[in-house]
Order: sequence, then C-alpha cells, then structure tokens
Amino acid sequence: MRYISYINDGKRGYGILVGGKVYQIKACEPDLDTYILRDGLLSKQEIMAGSKPIDEKDVTLLSPFTRDMNMLCVGLNYWSHADEFSRTMKTSVQNDESIYFIKRVHDCIGDGQNLRARLDLDPKCDYETELGVVIGKEMAPGSKVDESVIFGFTIINDYTSRGFQNKYKQWSLGKSIDTYCGMGPAIVTLDEFENPFDLYIRGYKNNELVQDSRTTLLRRQIFDIIRDLNQGMTLHKGDVIATGTPAGVAVGKNDMAAFLKPGDVFRCEIEGIGKLENKVV
Repeated sequence: MRYISYINDGKRGYGILVGGKVYQIKACEPDLDTYILRDGLLSKQEIMAGSKPIDEKDVTLLSPFTRDMNMLCVGLNYWSHADEFSRTMKTSVQNDESIYFIKRVHDCIGDGQNLRARLDLDPKCDYETELGVVIGKEMAPGSKVDESVIFGFTIINDYTSRGFQNKYKQWSLGKSIDTYCGMGPAIVTLDEFENPFDLYIRGYKNNELVQDSRTTLLRRQIFDIIRDLNQGMTLHKGDVIATGTPAGVAVGKNDMAAFLKPGDVFRCEIEGIGKLENKVV
C-alpha cells in the first residue's frame, strides 16, 4: 500500500493512494505516525470499503509522518559521495567504517511544501536525496533482520547546513534546523516493488539532474544498517532510517552557486515511490 497524510477541505487526514484516488483510514488514531503503531492494521480492502474515494488532485500532501521525531541517519554511505565529501569537508571513511547520527526533525515538509532556508545562520544549505526505511515491528537488540521488520520505504531529503556541519564535530546541529527534512510523498510497503532493494535514486535542482545512482551501490546495505543499529539499541515500530545520499551534492562542487537559495526547487525521485519536491523560501 501507499500510505499518505494530507489536507482535504481544510481538514487533516491520512489514508492510502490507489489508482489516483485517496481512501481515508477511519481509525481512532489522530495521525499516521500513531496509526502504524497499532496491532492489526486494516487491509486495503477494509480501508477502501470504509471510505469514500477522494481525487488525488483534491488533496494537499503533507509529510507522511507529521510529528517531531529523532531520525536515524547514515553518513557517507555511497562511495561516490564519500569521495566528493572528503575533498571539501573534514570527514572521510575507510572501507569498514560507518557514520551514524541522529537528525532531530521538527516541521518535516512533504511534497509541494516549502523549505525555509536559514541562510542568515549559514549560506551553505545543501540537499541530500535518500531512501528512507520505516521500521515495522519492535526489535529488541540482536533481533533477526529480514523483510518482515520493514514497514515500508519513503523518500527523505536530508537538507543540511554545511557550515554548521563543518563547525561542530557532531553532525546533528547541521542536520536539525526546522524544516530541514523532506519526507514523502508516501510510505510504500515492500509488496509494491518489483525489486525493493534495487531502485534508481535521483535528485534534480531546478530540473537539472545532479544526483543519479542506484540503491545497490549503498556501502552498507539496508539489512546491514538495521543490524548495526540494532546491535545494542531497541528499534521501535515507526522509527525512520535515512540510508545516505549519492554523489552530486552542492558541497562536493566547491562552488557557492551550487547551494540552495530562495526560489530554487529541488526534486528527489526514487523508483517505485515517486517524487518529493520542495521550493526554497
């Protein structure tokens, strides 16, 4: 299924998208973030039978998850990005190294919503197209990792203040400015993909292709990432993991014109999920 959050006729709702129609999930939970925590989620047939369809064009998409969250992130997880990053920043990785950090998310923006770039704090506002993994069950440390632990995939744009990231040794401050996280357009369950672990991933700045890769090129693959995090940490249903970005980010170009500025539009695309587009204001 393709789970979305939206506004229709001035009211917030959440549901599934099927063939250009939105079917609202009529449950007691106030938002999708809370709904997926319940036991016994409704089937597609139950949702469609209990809801009057709404045309997709009549809803305004929100981030699928609308509450604040602490997102789990992987840094430098494509070799192409690790190489470009090491040329201009203070961090590099060796073959067996991984970088994990927390991104504090407030005012997560969905497809079509605006990024409020804080260029007064730092003029180096960068983009990072990433595959997001939503955990689907409670995982005590050392749990078995397979497809059953994944609720679905989404697109994440891990917007970043490169000045803050370079100034402070830990990355979280540079990653956690309000609205500096895009998510959407939907959370897509794995049964919707022909091959969920081999997807194209692309980023466009003002319609110019700047990032182009495949998820098979991740240094640490999705199950590896989950195992790493779950070694000593309980993972909860609804946790979101951003798996890293490929080459093509602004910081790798060594050109201030490559960074985002008001009026720019950045679009992320991942095969089988769709697009996540934000205008910079």
